[in-house]
Amino acid sequence: MSERLCKHCGHFFDTESKRLETCASCKRQRRRARVQKWRLLNPEKDKEKSDRFRAIHRDEILQKRRAKYWANPELFRERRRKWLQENWLRLQKPKTKKKCVICGKMFGPRIRWQKTCGEECRKVYRNKNSAKWYADNAQLCRERTKAWVNKNLKGVQDYHRRNYLKNPDKYKQRAAEWAKKNPEARKRILIKSAHTHANPFISTINFFQTLQIANQIGKMNETAKV
Repeated sequence: MSERLCKHCGHFFDTESKRLETCASCKRQRRRARVQKWRLLNPEKDKEKSDRFRAIHRDEILQKRRAKYWANPELFRERRRKWLQENWLRLQKPKTKKKCVICGKMFGPRIRWQKTCGEECRKVYRNKNSAKWYADNAQLCRERTKAWVNKNLKGVQDYHRRNYLKNPDKYKQRAAEWAKKNPEARKRILIKSAHTHANPFISTINFFQTLQIANQIGKMNETAKV
């Protein structure tokens, strides 16, 4: 092994080859420069080679990237934040003015599918769309609500019981209004609760009324036993 002088950086390096004239670091830099120059002169071939390589070694590439990221995730996040700060203005596209679908005001959208100018108009637009969807899918909504209530029956009962104790007059008024509008349904509910001596949660409005009737039935049974 002999010591030779690098022609590019001027440092001495050890090598066994008599033809080698550059050190390892300079050799890597020259090879990198040649590759970059070839890529600039042959963009189509470079893209074809890159796509073919990624398709063949896709799993290996993803595994290496994940391992490199999770080895030091904070470093990658800091690099990303720094890059975004430096290139934020370059990434910004000129905003085209759009007309708000609610108030008619002209605004610059943050994303291309934005249709409202601000938070208030967005809430109005969302409620409008929700009401339209519920009207078009009323049966589906009822089925989903019924399935969810059956699945979380105890929690729903506890929730309405707590609210009833906070404001019983409000619930009584709602129950009375519902009973006037739905006399047949109220009759079926009372008959069912009288037969079962239970307090099933049937709806938000008439639950506590059936609870009172069931309590009265329980008191009547106690007096009959005595």
